[in-house]
Amino acid sequence: MRVRFLRARDLKVKKAAKMLRQHMEWRDRIKPESITAADLPNSLPSGCFRFLGISKDKEPIMIIRVSLWNPQDFSLEEYVKNVAWIGELSYKMMAPGISKWIVLIDLKGWALWHAKYISYVKQLISITQDQNPERLSSVYLMHAGWLFSGAWKVIRPWMDKNTAAKVHFLGSQMQVRRLGYIY
Repeated sequence: MRVRFLRARDLKVKKAAKMLRQHMEWRDRIKPESITAADLPNSLPSGCFRFLGISKDKEPIMIIRVSLWNPQDFSLEEYVKNVAWIGELSYKMMAPGISKWIVLIDLKGWALWHAKYISYVKQLISITQDQNPERLSSVYLMHAGWLFSGAWKVIRPWMDKNTAAKVHFLGSQMQVRRLGYIY
């Protein structure tokens, strides 16, 4: 685990130690290993976050479908628990020797009203890069229309350079199939 934090902070020991301390405090507060479906009564039923399968490299694949994302139905606190829970499940799904996962984000359905919940997206990014450093293999954004381009200008600066380098925009599901992922 420490190696992931060191890599995330470019092998700078003091920064990695600080990140690890903050991560341990976060785990003590959120307790992702103890979250159950019962703790997610409003966010889980939406089906927004789902496991899609396993990549050709044996990495778990998650899909986030924005068309099913209804943040008005649950609190930011419940959303954080949902993201932490899905990360914990992904980790448990990993085969021996596998340490990363893939995320597909289907932006079909992104609307202007989603901008009201941009703090939820900020939490998703924070949990991914600060609480699960070096777990992300890649993120593929599909169906990113012109409306999302404005949101992307706000979202992109929240990512550190390592996370941002793993984000790829795809034009179609066929491009995902060509990458060898089951979709």
